[in-house]
Amino acid sequence: MSTIPGLKPPPCVCVFKVRRLVVSEVVRREALPDRVTCIEKWTSVADLCYRLHNFHGVLIVCMAFEDQAVYRLKRTWAKVGQQTKQTIWTLRALVSPDNDFKNLREELERY
Repeated sequence: MSTIPGLKPPPCVCVFKVRRLVVSEVVRREALPDRVTCIEKWTSVADLCYRLHNFHGVLIVCMAFEDQAVYRLKRTWAKVGQQTKQTIWTLRALVSPDNDFKNLREELERY
């Protein structure tokens, strides 16, 4: 990274920082109900990003949920509400890299 004053880091650095923030927020919670609440909070953030047409934010949160440290929390995911899971699956389908991000491209064309 450059140390030149006023020079911003590349966007990919910010993506990894936000992803790491989401992952650490979920994983650092010791109590199961706290982790469930945290996942529901970040799902709400991703849904809000979708409503604001911030698809990059949706992608970052979905990437964080697919991180191995979060994905393997089986008991936590078992306690997450069905509506929250449905929202996550809908958003994951939107930002899925299948067919060169076909769903995302179609969504972008609507706006």
